[in-house]
Amino acid sequence: MKMAKADERDIEAAGSLIGLLDSLSRGHYPVLGEPSEDTPDYFDPDDKEHLKALYDALDGLLDKAPGFAGRVIGGMCYVILWDKNKIIDPDADTLELHPNLTSALRDEARLEHLLRHLPGNALRQVVGELSDTSDLIAFRSAIDAAIEARRKAECHG
Repeated sequence: MKMAKADERDIEAAGSLIGLLDSLSRGHYPVLGEPSEDTPDYFDPDDKEHLKALYDALDGLLDKAPGFAGRVIGGMCYVILWDKNKIIDPDADTLELHPNLTSALRDEARLEHLLRHLPGNALRQVVGELSDTSDLIAFRSAIDAAIEARRKAECHG
């Protein structure tokens, strides 16, 4: 699944929302930024003025970054944490890369090590001697082409 990426304004609004919710959960009066001298210390959910202040704070956040909650919360829940996307390890209790991604990163490091440290390696013969990072791109492209050619041959053979 793809979703619009949260920008800096979205992240700032999400941080402000976290602050508001945290204040409410502790019984404090919700305020964006620094409270003034006449800001109440606690939030009274039965006080219409307090409810109006909460509404105004939330409305202000939504005006500042329309749709931020969908991009920040939805992006995390429905893209990053969605098991089908294989971004986060579903078995970890903390945010850790999916095992497929960590394996791919190790494979990349192995490939780069082979290319840089094993002169005359048979892999180098695919594209010849590689001398710099731009050659690494050519090498990867050649491997991709070889994989695709093999896949096509297996499909038609």
